[in-house]
Amino acid sequence: MAIGHLARVVLAYPSGLPTDVVVNDLAFGWTGAGDPSSSDLDNLAAAVPLFWTDAPASPGTVGVFTYLADYLDRGTDACRCDVYEIPDAPGDLGSPVASASFTLPANASTRDDYPSECAVALSFHADLTGVPEEQTNPTPPPAVIRPRSRRRGRIFVGTLNGDAGGGSSPARPSATVQAVWTQAAAEFLGTSAAALDWGWCVWSRTDWQLYPVIETCVDNAFDTIRGRGIAPTGRVCEDVPL
Repeated sequence: MAIGHLARVVLAYPSGLPTDVVVNDLAFGWTGAGDPSSSDLDNLAAAVPLFWTDAPASPGTVGVFTYLADYLDRGTDACRCDVYEIPDAPGDLGSPVASASFTLPANASTRDDYPSECAVALSFHADLTGVPEEQTNPTPPPAVIRPRSRRRGRIFVGTLNGDAGGGSSPARPSATVQAVWTQAAAEFLGTSAAALDWGWCVWSRTDWQLYPVIETCVDNAFDTIRGRGIAPTGRVCEDVPL
């Protein structure tokens, strides 16, 4: 049995190396009758990438793809979404139960790309009503636990081109980027998925529970994901006179 499903979105670099990818995980609970069919799983694998590939109704003219770096692979079906069952008890996810390839649309940015480590975080949370930020652990260790953090999640969306900062100094995600991220999440991960009987959730690995997402947010600060850094291909040195 499964308590839900994990959609793993993989954006590739043109190098084609397995290490040169951007990975984002999102959890969903099935809200339909019975168990999801193979077509229901295929629908989820096809729906989740819309966050990256389509323009939300508001603002309507741009999407997340508009702000993604040129060195992400925009070849046909270069990216993919794999769906895994989340078992009803802690354990490995196993092999994907559905997969879909997709293509990142081209962008018209004339600004240089940001370093590959640069990202904008999409944060989201479940209902926090009555859930304390901290409390004494009834079964320590640790002595104190943070129940609210178990109902919060985030993904780091990148890598990015210079349009994401809008030319500001210091560089910050533009107000349009904040609107696009949050609107795309609400429309594609929320409304569109719900129409297919999939509910976007926070997956707490500590509680091993899914909590339905009720709000998504984007701060006006960039994040650095060191694991997305690219390897150097050359070095310049200069002798220092003694």
